[in-house]
Amino acid sequence: MKSAYVNHQGKAYASLLCDPDSGAVAILTEIRVDPDFQGRGWGRELLKEITTAADEDEVVLMLSVEPGPEGLNSEELTAWYSRYGWEPVTNTETGEVEPDVLCRMPQATT
Repeated sequence: MKSAYVNHQGKAYASLLCDPDSGAVAILTEIRVDPDFQGRGWGRELLKEITTAADEDEVVLMLSVEPGPEGLNSEELTAWYSRYGWEPVTNTETGEVEPDVLCRMPQATT
């Protein structure tokens, strides 16, 4: 997996933190589309590129839902990510769902 994905001359980008030694988990730290170019499917394109790479490398993806000053709110972001296989994390100690922490397990590639 790469640590950065840049599309459309930098108008859409994403960054990840991943341990090159283990490679088992990567944290999606940011995905952003320039406000003037939102609504064109560029964020979806980036996310599909990232999830495809994670599936091929069998990497678990994690993220924290934190809306930026422009764009979708927390609920909209969670719904958007859920369309691509992301699910809220359940705290193993309390059993409570952490709605702002999402995880995506590797999915079989064909």
